[in-house]
Amino acid sequence: LTEIDFGENELGDEGAKYIGDVLKVNTTLKSILLYHNEIGDAGVSYIAEALKLNNTLNCIDFWRNDIGTDGGVQIAEALKVN
Repeated sequence: LTEIDFGENELGDEGAKYIGDVLKVNTTLKSILLYHNEIGDAGVSYIAEALKLNNTLNCIDFWRNDIGTDGGVQIAEALKVN
């Protein structure tokens, strides 16, 4: 499995926490689509932490979520590490 589409599933911040846990140990997934899932800054923080460890993922789609400036900064900081 190299791509997965979780778009429009209303995962929210709780679902993003589980996504983050999986991404920390992922070695095959290259693309994850998380568009329109009501993920906010709290949820994206879990994914940002995972991105610091994940060297496989090269595409992530956050379109139409509730991520604000704080969440954007968290993702940017994670990408600096990876």
